[in-house]
Amino acid sequence: MTNRWILVVCLTFGFTGIALGAPPAPDRVVIVTVDGLRWQELFSGVDEELKGLREAGVKRKADHALMKRLWATSPEERREKLFPYFWGTLASQGMLLGNRSKGSKVDATNNVLKSYPGYAEILTGQALDNKIRGNTAQEIPAVTLLEALQWHWKLPPTGVALFAAWDRFKSIAAQRPGSFVVNAGFEEPRWPNVSERAASLSQRQFEQLTPWTEVRHDYITCELAMDYLAQHRPRVLYLGLGETDDWAHDKRYPRVLWAATYFDTCLEQLVRWIDSDPDYQGRTLLVITTDHGRGRTSADWHHHKLMVPGSEEVWFYMRGPGVPAMGELSDTPLLQLRDIAPTVLQRLKIPLSVMPTMTGKPMP
Repeated sequence: MTNRWILVVCLTFGFTGIALGAPPAPDRVVIVTVDGLRWQELFSGVDEELKGLREAGVKRKADHALMKRLWATSPEERREKLFPYFWGTLASQGMLLGNRSKGSKVDATNNVLKSYPGYAEILTGQALDNKIRGNTAQEIPAVTLLEALQWHWKLPPTGVALFAAWDRFKSIAAQRPGSFVVNAGFEEPRWPNVSERAASLSQRQFEQLTPWTEVRHDYITCELAMDYLAQHRPRVLYLGLGETDDWAHDKRYPRVLWAATYFDTCLEQLVRWIDSDPDYQGRTLLVITTDHGRGRTSADWHHHKLMVPGSEEVWFYMRGPGVPAMGELSDTPLLQLRDIAPTVLQRLKIPLSVMPTMTGKPMP
């Protein structure tokens, strides 16, 4: 796989560009996940088959108006309408993989293809099928990337933070609960010097409920993360958005699109902050991905598991010091979710031995 990746980079930039001195390694990392966002929507925008389907929740006048506003004849136009910041600005600044229509494949390798196993694969660099068989709350059975970074960089509890819409991240974040800041699901802030803004957002999460008991609104999660980032300036931040998955399970495609658009809005807010702050600008590795795919057809688009074809199909984006600005890639070697953790460590120039049980391999 390594030789093919080298060929991809060389063909894109030419051999003289590769020979230039390497920039300093990033010393901060931000990871963003958006639950169950299909590669089809990311790379092609609104699904033509679903956009008028009553069984997909397209029932009301507002639903049809949304579909009309987001529709265009070409996939490139549709995706930019759905993700204007990502496609208008961010995609070209890094490396984006997963458009299977262009021969770029990213796969989950776990044999469950649900959220907990997917996030565990991302954060531990391995599939843990023997121990994680579903979304039931349980201690994660391997050291996570967040823990490894905290230990290697000798960070205080406030130096690593995870904010997630889904309550289950309290189990996923770390083997040792309380090692760093974790705020997931409907949970009050419990870190030092909580700001008035964070306290207000916390109150709102309990007043503006979602239809689900374990998943709060992405807006609350994103805003809490942004407030914490500005106030406490962690070197490691994980942001997990969730509404794209839950609205899909409820078969409400218009709400999936609304959640996808908010994901784009949150990304813009986050990246603009990173790029404007002297401590983060040019020093931050940004990783964006998803935990699993979904069905490919109008009959199963809302669901995901091992027996649903397409559930393993995911995507991956990375930007930061030393990451070539290659944009959307075509005809790439297969990348797997378990490769993300070792890839992050390699980009940060941290020995892979800090997570010795990983089975994934880093991208060059």
